[in-house]
Amino acid sequence: MVGFWAKLYVFWAVIEQGMYALAFLGALLTVVALYYYLVVARYMYIDAPVRAGAIQAPASLTLAIALCLVGVIGMGVYPGPWVDGVLRVGATLFP
Repeated sequence: MVGFWAKLYVFWAVIEQGMYALAFLGALLTVVALYYYLVVARYMYIDAPVRAGAIQAPASLTLAIALCLVGVIGMGVYPGPWVDGVLRVGATLFP
């Protein structure tokens, strides 16, 4: 849901600036991305699994997933610095 709201606000901002072609392109690419997301969801929830049992992941992959998990939780719990940084960059792009 967070991705939906973020994309919706970006589309609203683009339309308010009168960039209708860019909004149309974004909407078109969103539909294309939705197709790929639905293919993944079909494999996850509808199709039968190719093999049963747990999948062994290498230690490097497990570490990478753990670091991403810590980062996502950290940004969710303490978003202040990230929001401030985005606002500073946005202020330079849209004076």
